[in-house]
Amino acid sequence: MGFIKGYYVRITSTQKAILENSDFKATSTKYRPIKTIDVINRFKSHGLKVSSMEESRTRDVNKQDKVRHFVRMTIDEQQGIKREVVIMNSSDSTTSLRLHAGVLRLVCNNGLIFSDDLIPAEKIKHTHHNPFTRIDEFVDRLLKALDEEQQVREAMMSKMLSQNDIAHFARKAIKLAEKDYSKVLDPLAVTIVQRPEDLGKDLWVVYNVIQENIMQGNYRKSRERLTEDGDIQEYFSSAHKITDKSRAMQFNIALHALAMEVLHNRMYS
Repeated sequence: MGFIKGYYVRITSTQKAILENSDFKATSTKYRPIKTIDVINRFKSHGLKVSSMEESRTRDVNKQDKVRHFVRMTIDEQQGIKREVVIMNSSDSTTSLRLHAGVLRLVCNNGLIFSDDLIPAEKIKHTHHNPFTRIDEFVDRLLKALDEEQQVREAMMSKMLSQNDIAHFARKAIKLAEKDYSKVLDPLAVTIVQRPEDLGKDLWVVYNVIQENIMQGNYRKSRERLTEDGDIQEYFSSAHKITDKSRAMQFNIALHALAMEVLHNRMYS
């Protein structure tokens, strides 16, 4: 049994195979597959609890129990957020074991990932002979940084942004998600508030609003399609949600780094 997407349910055989890395095959004598279940248990020994698990999508039926996967483990809960560790690993040797710190904002279920500016991530190759020492070092570094994380969050809540600052932040944020910024019709659409709790102009709220709107594709883009006559026709549609977990992590890490630039008055540099 375990937590999957916030509910206490039975782990499927596929998820069990993923966590146990059952079909990891050593590609060399130096290869040391790190089982995700062992990593989870190591974090549990430090008092963390599993809060969710998700796996990447794949159309290859031969890889359905070997895909890249993500496990969130809760450190603590305070001020409407859960502070967490995000574990990324794979059962097809496509990625190293990666450990990131972040928070889950409960009011909107936003999963935010910290950049290395605040708490550096840990990357452990599957050739490491003793990964648990590195995991313990990561936990030790993380726990020492929790007071600083809270101070940074409170500083974000205290920093008020002008309309010009919010607009500049929104434009730079969209550029992190879109290859062609010129296709975005109204960049300021990502600053539209979705709920009363998000009313305000402090950096913490604005950061969360922009993150949610970009992740959910709450803005419009111009696109092109070929007509039956062979002409190129322009049309408009909503942006796609960011559903790929690896891309979502990359975007969130970059967005947090951008928010740190805003906090430290480096956004215009």
